[in-house]
Amino acid sequence: MIVQSVNGPTTTAVAASGISNIRAIALNHASALVAGLTISNGYSSGMSTYDGVAISIQGGIASNCIITLNTPDRGSTVYVNGGTLTHSVIRNNTAGGNWTSCGGARLAAGGVVQYCTITNNRAGSDVGGVSAVWMQGNSTSRNCIISGNLRYTAVEGNTVRLQSGDVLRNCLVANNSLLVAPQFAFG
Repeated sequence: MIVQSVNGPTTTAVAASGISNIRAIALNHASALVAGLTISNGYSSGMSTYDGVAISIQGGIASNCIITLNTPDRGSTVYVNGGTLTHSVIRNNTAGGNWTSCGGARLAAGGVVQYCTITNNRAGSDVGGVSAVWMQGNSTSRNCIISGNLRYTAVEGNTVRLQSGDVLRNCLVANNSLLVAPQFAFG
């Protein structure tokens, strides 16, 4: 399946309903492609983790997208598990106050984020949140700009979090703000 805009992400938008735990887009096949869209209004709340309120990529590719104005409470704006997000912008998303929230992208099991700008995302007030990129084993972020993100009032939290087997390559990580915790965590 291919979903592609004619005139790019500034003119073609997909918005989630704004109802809790309903994402705008889910890719679950290796040959799936989404390109040239603005994806917004994803929202989650409650006690269960809900990753990818805007887009979940568990196979396939999302390219040339603007992912903005999403609000995961306990989960992430973008979830990449075995798929690829490329040449896209993740900006102006706000993760709520529950722990394990991520304003930007959560990567797992071979997920790849490349040639992306991840900026002006926020992660809220409880334990363990990440404002920009949370890598959870054998995932890759490369050739990205990660800047202007904020993690606030945390017991612990990070701008970028990596675990064993993760690769952060040729990325600019600059001008991010953390009010309590360190910039990077390894473990």
